[in-house]
Amino acid sequence: MILIRTNHDTITNYMYSFCESLVTEAESHGLHVTKIEGSGVNFRHIEKRIDKIKPSLIVFNGHGSDNSLFDNSKREFVNLKNSHIFKNSIPFIRACNALAGLGKEAVEKGCKSFIGYKSRFWLPFKHGMESRPLQDYVAEPVVGVSNAVVIELIKGKTVRDSVDKSHNETQQLAMNLLFSEDPYSRACLKALIKNDNSLGFEGNPDSKLT
Repeated sequence: MILIRTNHDTITNYMYSFCESLVTEAESHGLHVTKIEGSGVNFRHIEKRIDKIKPSLIVFNGHGSDNSLFDNSKREFVNLKNSHIFKNSIPFIRACNALAGLGKEAVEKGCKSFIGYKSRFWLPFKHGMESRPLQDYVAEPVVGVSNAVVIELIKGKTVRDSVDKSHNETQQLAMNLLFSEDPYSRACLKALIKNDNSLGFEGNPDSKLT
């Protein structure tokens, strides 16, 4: 498993922090995790690591667009032209809009299944918790149902079943939040629903980690 994560603003810092549980989960199932971050988030370096490791699973956390992913300097480093980088792997891309264009192109270039979000990824957070993201109860459910996709893949489930797991967990949380009196519940509920409607995949639904 290769984990690529940026960390240059509040949102990416939150996602960077919440990825640690994925590392723990992967290692508990015997997977070696290669972390790529900081200045290492560039196409040439990542391409070399992928060629050497040949990972079944690639996880990216950061910002993106319909056709590209951005590095820590907000510069495009993966796009439609070099989307072959995902060939023979299952990428989980937690970035706005990437599924819409990049996902389809990656599958055409040999990606087994591309999991991501076809529109904006929403992440609410509580004011004053920016320095303690893992303690932010507003953000945690939203990231949790997203992380569920990767956790299920690590457990050996198919892409379809892993995405369905996230959908099912979202439904359960949404029902609980409907009756919550916490003032932040509305923001959390909105993000859960928006992300759930956006989450999907391109490629073979029966793909799983090898």
